[in-house]
Amino acid sequence: MRYELNNQSRFVCSCPCFQSNFKSFHKLTNRTHRKLQVLLIIMPSYTLTYYPMGGRAAISRLAFVIGGVKFEDERLNGEQLDEIIKKHPERFPKETVPALTIFDDEGKVQHVINQSTAIGAFASRVSGLWPEDAQLASICDEITAENFDMWDGAKGGSTTFSLEGEEQKVARQKWQEETVKPIFARMNTLAAGAEKSGFALGTDKPTYADLVIFTTVATFASGFLDHVDKDLAVAFPNLLKVSGSVGALPAVQEFLAAHPTM
Repeated sequence: MRYELNNQSRFVCSCPCFQSNFKSFHKLTNRTHRKLQVLLIIMPSYTLTYYPMGGRAAISRLAFVIGGVKFEDERLNGEQLDEIIKKHPERFPKETVPALTIFDDEGKVQHVINQSTAIGAFASRVSGLWPEDAQLASICDEITAENFDMWDGAKGGSTTFSLEGEEQKVARQKWQEETVKPIFARMNTLAAGAEKSGFALGTDKPTYADLVIFTTVATFASGFLDHVDKDLAVAFPNLLKVSGSVGALPAVQEFLAAHPTM
């Protein structure tokens, strides 16, 4: 927290009680013919570091963008990442990305989050996209867990990226039938609120769960995954509704215009 004083009258604070007290204080300064500026800075700054692609940073970027939270979107190639990790080890304790560095108001590293799911959840919370209701929050957690299992579980799709040719084709098709479709079905059921509002939890604005669904559907639809049906989500109406609702948000459209791959 920092206060700056000078002789130009200005006040920035959203706290109702502080504003009320400030009005009384300002009357006092008027009586003494003085002007006071009080600039209250309580928000830390964020830098999200990842490759110049969506991948494991897409959800976090979208959360910040939708919530209107300012952050530095640091997109670096492999060589640049190697350099910055060596130069700033305090920002990359695991020497991996994505990494979210939280700076205090003096520019010092306050904290680092180095797990993509944790970064996404944090970004959603500070952006007002995490439900306060415990039951709804549990649905966010469950959809996130399903998504993790789809990619990184024992039968996850990440195991197919090192394969090539016919071997990859067989593995991807098996993954689609035995892992992706059942998980899409469960996510579709969990996202039943989309029938009401277009968003997974039936809320009037997106939550973390919607961002998980949106990025997942987009990944499949992009054709990025060889040997997998691009239109797989068509059979799951709630997933499609969520994807359409998130994609229609002006902030998301503006972001995608600048970063098509998220």
